[in-house]
This record gives sequence, structure tokens and C-alpha cells, in this order.
Amino acid sequence: MFRTVPVKGKRQLVLQSKLIDLITQFNNGDGVSIQLKRIIGVILEKVSRTDELVRRNLDLKELVESQIAENARLRKEIAALKNSNMGLDEVPPPQCDALKSSNNMISRVDCDYSQRQEMSRSVVISGISEFGGTFSSAHVSHDFDCVRKILDFFCSR
Repeated sequence: MFRTVPVKGKRQLVLQSKLIDLITQFNNGDGVSIQLKRIIGVILEKVSRTDELVRRNLDLKELVESQIAENARLRKEIAALKNSNMGLDEVPPPQCDALKSSNNMISRVDCDYSQRQEMSRSVVISGISEFGGTFSSAHVSHDFDCVRKILDFFCSR
């Protein structure tokens, strides 16, 4: 009565159309009692509903599988981002002494001068920590967040 047909690599139960045609012809014949016609009609209706439910179930199964795959991909991406952030936090900012001892051409005077230059451009606000990272983009992001917090504080009053 049922046969399996591959659909996108999956199996789906499908009632053969020839069998449905035969049952419909039998049901429309004159020699069939009204009670039997009703029973056959109910059975055909149930079969068509079941086929529709099977189709919907397969669609939902594909959707769930794609959502699971996307979820796993996003979890891996989040873990990679966490690992990369951990690596950034563990790297100490370069110190003048470390640069000098690593046979770099930077002298202690040059390093002090650059630190004084940076300090002359800086604004120090009590209660806001200074960013200790090495990347300028992270430093800009930190400064932007601090300014936003300050402005939010003043706007809320």
C-alpha cells in the first residue's frame, strides 16, 4: 500500500497514486453501499492528512537540522572569539625596559619622551581605569565606551 521514495537524501512514505485512483474508482462505483463509501472516504481523508503531516514533519526536521548546524557553528565561533580575547588579555603591554633589553634601537629617553607625549594628550578622570591593552583599536573602543558612560551620567541628571 505504501512505498518509499527518496526525497533529498531522505525517505518519505507516499501512497501510490495508482492505488488511490483504484480506491476512488471503486468508491464511485454503483455497486458500493453508502456505508462502505463513507468508510472509504474517511480512510482516504486520513491517508491524505497523514501524507501532509509526513511532508510537514520532514520540512521541520530539515529546519531543525539546519538550526542545529548553525547553532554548532555559532558556538564554535563564540569559543574562538573567547579564546582570542583571552590571548589578548594575557599579553602584557610592551614596556620600555622590555624593548631596550630585546636589543631594539629604542632608548630609554625615546620611550620616556613618547610616554610624556601620550600623557600630554590624555585626560585623567578619577574613577575610570586606564586601558592597558596593546592594540590601538581596542584602546579607541575603550575610550569611546568611557566617554559614552560619562555623557550618559551627565544626561541622566
